[in-house]
Amino acid sequence: MVRYKKSEEKRKQILYAAYREINSRFYDNCARISAEIVELGQREGVFDPRLPSGRPPRSSAPSSTVA
Repeated sequence: MVRYKKSEEKRKQILYAAYREINSRFYDNCARISAEIVELGQREGVFDPRLPSGRPPRSSAPSSTVA
């Protein structure tokens, strides 16, 4: 029973790490796409050029660590 509990905990840690990586990539992609839309809209005169168009910095936290 103890051995099963340890292997189950390890499996949960691995799945959580995978979830965090997928989630991080998803939000990075959303931020990148949003920035591209704003930049293109500004170049085409659709969006106000005063809107912040800079791409957000990538998070500095390692995405493969398990909390």
